Amino acid sequence: MDYYHWSNTLYEPNTFMPIGTFGRWISNQGPLAQEFERLMEERRLLVSPDAPSRLACIFMLKPQEAEGFEPRQHLYKLQPAIGAAVSQHNYKVGTYFSELISSGNQTQILLETALMDAYWLNNGPYGAQTGQPLHYIPEFLTDQPTLIAERR
Repeated sequence: MDYYHWSNTLYEPNTFMPIGTFGRWISNQGPLAQEFERLMEERRLLVSPDAPSRLACIFMLKPQEAEGFEPRQHLYKLQPAIGAAVSQHNYKVGTYFSELISSGNQTQILLETALMDAYWLNNGPYGAQTGQPLHYIPEFLTDQPTLIAERR
């Protein structure tokens, strides 16, 4: 299966997408974003320890989701190695938490451990403690080298 990844960084086809750029980006964000990712990592280790860490992975989307994704400069078609572990999660969970981080709502983030677990277990229904339902858009994580098949 082909996957897609948006980036503002220019990479060449037939090279490998680097792992962990999100983790490096988070290390330069504010304390709430860093605390959220620490909590996500804590929940991952508790409920789904075989899933790749968000801090050391490549985020990928299916073609139909990549087309509707908020674009960055470059869209890459990726081909994970045969047998590479790829875990599936709900992209909308991440966007929900991004909104909480942007608004500085640490209290709500701390209340949402069940939603964090649902993200890692990839089992819905997905809804916030406030009752807000979250749609499902699959995102895929891999911690394996991933070939850049083409830049679109």
